[in-house]
Amino acid sequence: MRHKLRESGGGISTLAMAAIDIGLWDREARIAGLSLTDLIGRQRETTAVYGSGVNRHLALDELSEQVHRWVEAGHTAVKIKVGQPSLDEDVERVATVRRIIGPHRLLMIDANQLWDLPTARRAARVLSPFDIFWLEEPLRPDDYDGYRKLAEATEVRIAAGEEESSRLAYLELMDRGRIDVVQVDLTRCGGFTEAMKIAALAWDRGLPVANHGFTTYINVTAALHWLNSIPNTLICEFVAEEETNLRESITRQKLRARDGYLEIPQEPGLGIDVDWDAIAKFRV
Repeated sequence: MRHKLRESGGGISTLAMAAIDIGLWDREARIAGLSLTDLIGRQRETTAVYGSGVNRHLALDELSEQVHRWVEAGHTAVKIKVGQPSLDEDVERVATVRRIIGPHRLLMIDANQLWDLPTARRAARVLSPFDIFWLEEPLRPDDYDGYRKLAEATEVRIAAGEEESSRLAYLELMDRGRIDVVQVDLTRCGGFTEAMKIAALAWDRGLPVANHGFTTYINVTAALHWLNSIPNTLICEFVAEEETNLRESITRQKLRARDGYLEIPQEPGLGIDVDWDAIAKFRV
């Protein structure tokens, strides 16, 4: 890790190292005959999840149908995208979703870095009456001073970190940016080895952590093992209905949320196996 970061920084090198790191942890746990959670040190049996998806492009009626499906599937927390051309549109969409999910489910919103500081301040103020659990990535990931100023201006939790690939960047977000929820993508930060260290830094500062990464069941399972092995877990992101042919085919096991939770696989290692015959069908 030290050598490659010196040579090329983060980016694709860190993605490759993360795949190797996760694979090596999986191998060690399989050799030991333990689930990865138990190899690292189990902190909990289950982790709460929230329904997530890419939905900024959906019309309001389509978004409403999607959220209705999440509620019917038993999700007790949901996240939608914000950052429409008009803040009034965001208000209408957030208000609609809050009516659908009721007052007791958690509602997160994700701006995907679309705002500058004045816009983020105004959006946080206007949307906070809808009981927003967190506002995610309102600013560029490296705008640490902007995050600090936003945190000082609102009582809404600010979540960020999914773009980071080094512990130093996380320290900047936590100490300088004063974020409230530390989001870690195992595939971007270098795997379990680095993610455990980042979680420890957040624990030292009294901050909860959540994962980012919702594409394949391998990503989600890896995140679950990590979250179940650390003391300061908040919640797990899970795309509720991206059941594409690719996603459903490439692993032998499938994950489904029930009553707001995902059960972690108990088999040795990650507890999830690649279906190599299925992967062969997708090669180009």
